[in-house]
Amino acid sequence: MATLNEFNMKAGEQWRFYTEVYLVIAVDDKRAHLRSIARRTHIAIHTLDRLCQAFHRGNLFRMQDAPLEHNVQRIVADLSEEQRRQLDKRLEYVRAAEANLGRGLPRPATVALIRDIGEQIGDPHPPCYTSLYGWVKLYRQAGGNPIALIRSPLQRRRRLIDLQPNVVAEIIDNWVQELYLIELPHSIVEVTDVIQCSLEDLNSKRPVTDQLSIPSKSTIWRIIKQYDTYEKDVAQLGHQKALKKQKFSRKTQPLSHLLERVECDSQMLDVLVVNKRGQVIGRAWLTVLIDVTSRMIIGWDISINPPCIEKTLRALKQSLRSDLPCNGLATTYVMDNGSEFAGKKIGYIMQLLGARVIYCEPYTPDQKPHVERFFKTQNIQFAHHLSGTTFSAPEERGDYNSEKNATYTIVELQEGFSKFLEIYHQNFHRSLNDSPLNTWNKCVDKQFPPRRYSDSDIQRLFLSKTTVLPSNGRVGFAKLQWTGPAVPALATRGPKKVRLALFFDISDLGTVWICHPDRPEDLFPVESVDPEYQNGLTMQMHRLVQKQLRSERKAFDFKTARDLRVKFILALRSDKSKAAHKRLARLAESQKSDTAESRDLQPTLLTYEPNQPTPPVQLPKVTLLEGTPLRSSTMVQVRHD
Repeated sequence: MATLNEFNMKAGEQWRFYTEVYLVIAVDDKRAHLRSIARRTHIAIHTLDRLCQAFHRGNLFRMQDAPLEHNVQRIVADLSEEQRRQLDKRLEYVRAAEANLGRGLPRPATVALIRDIGEQIGDPHPPCYTSLYGWVKLYRQAGGNPIALIRSPLQRRRRLIDLQPNVVAEIIDNWVQELYLIELPHSIVEVTDVIQCSLEDLNSKRPVTDQLSIPSKSTIWRIIKQYDTYEKDVAQLGHQKALKKQKFSRKTQPLSHLLERVECDSQMLDVLVVNKRGQVIGRAWLTVLIDVTSRMIIGWDISINPPCIEKTLRALKQSLRSDLPCNGLATTYVMDNGSEFAGKKIGYIMQLLGARVIYCEPYTPDQKPHVERFFKTQNIQFAHHLSGTTFSAPEERGDYNSEKNATYTIVELQEGFSKFLEIYHQNFHRSLNDSPLNTWNKCVDKQFPPRRYSDSDIQRLFLSKTTVLPSNGRVGFAKLQWTGPAVPALATRGPKKVRLALFFDISDLGTVWICHPDRPEDLFPVESVDPEYQNGLTMQMHRLVQKQLRSERKAFDFKTARDLRVKFILALRSDKSKAAHKRLARLAESQKSDTAESRDLQPTLLTYEPNQPTPPVQLPKVTLLEGTPLRSSTMVQVRHD
């Protein structure tokens, strides 16, 4: 079995560990720090024991040696004057030996040659035979490379903690892990005091002849500073912040034609919006698709819905419309990942059209640098000049009351952004050395223009299908309902009820289309039952709403409500007075009225207090938020004297 002595890993080498190729960043006595060549966010720190076992099993092998062995000390440009003189001196002896003695180095001839060369160059300390023999051997092994004659230390510098006795090193490492490499770290001064106190306490329990040497405060400070920066950041800042500090990137290659690469992303706008009644409803989200070659915004969407693949779909459909001048189908789309259903659907449709979709890794905005730069531009030139802006940070906002000054509705914000884009497209862009619009016009191919599609074709491409059973002039699924004159007409066609085909757009659940299975060519639009909720609603947003409603339902204590209601009924039954009979009659009448008129109400818990006057019965309002079919009966709990 391979041992640690046989297994040798050096900084700068490249090793394949299973299927991943890593660059060795650092190696100490116990561990090695590896970073993936392909994945920027993949950093691994393994013990040498584990790596040695993988090497023995054939799961780890060297791919490439370190480019410059023995570090910077073998780089000619970094040599001191003394090192240069030593190199020149050695070369004189080695080259003379190669020219006059050939492959062999007989001792008498070699000693005589050393004496002659020393006199010629005025060397007061000529080398001995063994030294010259070693220089010639190094020179020949390196293929005549003079760098091999540069003297450099072969011993790797060790960490200070590895130079301490094992007991001292374990105590230092334990307190560093407990007090410094944590989410809320103590200062290095405090950690140093704890370490020294622990070592002093340990010395008090050891014999006088076996006392430990306690490191000074400056030594402990240097030991702590030598801990791996990435490990420290992971412990103190979290994994994502640590990776962000360790990221690296390359300049993207210049693109050769329009729509070769389109980046898509979403950002919350720095402005508060209001509804039709002037009430602040929060900040809107902007989703844009930008063509990297020309920096043209070919598709966008502004709505209250949070970022999701459905919002991306809205902007994507706009970018394919044939009635817009500067847009079209791109070769590659770079966007954030979304729900499994929506992501697969968009990927499949774009593949049908001949495009490719690349989903970015989470928390990696630098994979879409051009759209991120546009967001900064629109903040400075558009959002921060609107009434109700929140600016990018509280210190920028100062005393400005964003909520009080908010005046823009979603529609007005969309209109304003559309006007801003007209200006942006014609403004000078430093990266292009021209405007986006001029760049588009210069790069567009007149013979093979970008591919665009009609609204009907786009609609056919991105619609999803399900089947529904009509009921009371409505169709519904996923707790949403739609209605229209076509529903009862299709429901009554034929001797028995059949399930209708329903086509819906996951990016807007306000309108759907239905058809009878026997007449698929006749497609009818039907509108939402609750337009205030469903118009502009995405499937992702609806799922979030349903999830919240389910969590609230779970939070309600049905057992406690049932127990209180039973106690209340038993208390009424045990009361034989005239007032009790009156209360029972009121209860029965209330339940009868509830069954007839309020069939979709949720149970309401009311506390029974006999000494309190009877409040008026307040029935909760009927809501179509969930869009569930009407139930046959519902019980509402009320309170009586």
